[in-house]
Amino acid sequence: MDKENVKKTAKKRIILLSLAMLLPILIVVLYSNIEILRYDATIFNDYLWLLIIAVVLFESYIVVRIIHNILIITNGKYLEKRMIIKNDERNKYIWLKTNAMAFRLFIYILGVFTILSAFIMKEYFYLSAFILIGFIILQLIVYLIYRRKY
Repeated sequence: MDKENVKKTAKKRIILLSLAMLLPILIVVLYSNIEILRYDATIFNDYLWLLIIAVVLFESYIVVRIIHNILIITNGKYLEKRMIIKNDERNKYIWLKTNAMAFRLFIYILGVFTILSAFIMKEYFYLSAFILIGFIILQLIVYLIYRRKY
């Protein structure tokens, strides 16, 4: 990609991220207004605080990404540095290996959780089993697509 395409993409990302900032806030507002969840006030407050912490972390990440994209548009040296880092073969290889290992570890941990949850609670077992099967099917589909493509 050339610099102009990267700047156009950064502008689109800024708009998308700005819109994405509204969704978590909307979720907190809706969650705090659901009457059914207020049945047990202590559980409601605990979940509400957990949700607020998650939203603050998510919003912070979005702000950092927006700043990153603004720097790409406004600072030529930053853009040049980012393009070198992004196109570096070593970084691409490390990112590919990191994603593959994280995916494998997630599958193994979810498999162990599925086995353990079979002894604890049936609903957790079914949920984790469906997620595990979904990930395995997704991996198979992606493998078949890449096998034909390359």
